[in-house]
Amino acid sequence: MVVEAFTDLAASGILRPTARQIAHRAGVSVRLLFHHFQGIDGVASTALLAALATHEGVLVAVPCRGDRIVRVASLCRQRRDYFEALLPLHRAAAARQSSDPSLNPALTSALSADRLVLRQQLVATFRTELGHSSNSGLLDVIDHATGWQNWLSLRHDYSAPAAERIMAATALHLLPPSPSPPSPSPPSPLPASSPHAGD
Repeated sequence: MVVEAFTDLAASGILRPTARQIAHRAGVSVRLLFHHFQGIDGVASTALLAALATHEGVLVAVPCRGDRIVRVASLCRQRRDYFEALLPLHRAAAARQSSDPSLNPALTSALSADRLVLRQQLVATFRTELGHSSNSGLLDVIDHATGWQNWLSLRHDYSAPAAERIMAATALHLLPPSPSPPSPSPPSPLPASSPHAGD
């Protein structure tokens, strides 16, 4: 009940609800909230972890040998669905972390787990383009362009479909072309026949 109450408040735009607001929405006492969750940050981390577990299956790696435009489009559609489902809770978690990142290790751990899942999806989907640079700056750039911070920024000014299109266009622009397979060598010319062959 408490987790659902926090989720409902976040969805309604209340990103930093008070313990009294959460308890009132859940129909429990403030004392019970602190007893079971050690405070609001405990509620926030529990709610975020539950949402991650529910929606993580949305993110699957696209076969890295497929058409690059199709892979980018598929990845960005998955991320749109994922980001939109988690948007209120992620905003609420980020709002709590901004005041004191060390306030709740569980909340920090939940956000880190989320970032790791997103990064692993990129590595698997764009393995061909990334080549041996999976730990280099290129992955960091793609990670940022298709990650939470960019999505939050885009959603401030655009609808979800428009944000998805912009994210996909950006990713396509940043990714290097897939390496082309080596061209087959032209056949060697046959030696000219001797005019006296067969004499």
